[in-house]
Amino acid sequence: MISKKSIKDTYFIMIMNLMSLRTAVVPYLVIAIILPLGFTYLVSLAFRDLIPIEAVVNMLIGVVVLSLSLSMINGIGQSIAQDRLLKRIELIASYPVSPASYVVGVSAVFLLSSILNILATIVAGGLAWGIADKVFAVFFELVGVSFIAGIGLMGVGAIIGTRSSNLPQAYAYTNIVSFLVAMLTPAYYPPEIMPVQLRYLSYVLPSTHASFIARNLLGVGSYDTTIHLILLVVLSIVYLVLGFKGIKWYQE
Repeated sequence: MISKKSIKDTYFIMIMNLMSLRTAVVPYLVIAIILPLGFTYLVSLAFRDLIPIEAVVNMLIGVVVLSLSLSMINGIGQSIAQDRLLKRIELIASYPVSPASYVVGVSAVFLLSSILNILATIVAGGLAWGIADKVFAVFFELVGVSFIAGIGLMGVGAIIGTRSSNLPQAYAYTNIVSFLVAMLTPAYYPPEIMPVQLRYLSYVLPSTHASFIARNLLGVGSYDTTIHLILLVVLSIVYLVLGFKGIKWYQE
């Protein structure tokens, strides 16, 4: 049973993280939304009227994956690393706050930001590239699939944050991994053109299965969405559990 204290503790962690993110709003918006959208929009301008509909859909899926990867992996990974390595977790534990309240409170902040990322990139991308009719026809399905992928990527970031030995290492790994995930996910390009070895490697990423489903929803692919949805959910849960299990609440 959830107690009033657990709810208050979770709210306290949420507010604490929101306050710490307040000073980074502008960089966050630039990195997570403006940069991915701006890059792909410039590409679309360079090839205006020459891009087939499948390539436009690929750009939309790609920008959503890149936005989520940059925001979720970097955001949660660096936040947890800072809490661990600057000894904030020990301070929070001494209040006392339960590990569950900490996990839910931190997660809620970044899941909220992921919803904002998804809404902004899907709507802006659909309008900018002239496929708003396709996007809005399956809008809620796209948002749902993207949100589950965001949970999985948050787990990837948590794995880095809970296992980094110092802050520079955490910053470096989250930056590298976020771009690797975005590039290995067959989003900007169809999966069929990937080398076989890389294609198999990409299957361990929740964002890959989300991209398969998104292609089907937008009418440019024919994949078994049931299998990909199961893999998307399972991988997201696995990464999330692995990430947060690495938190040591009390240091010995």
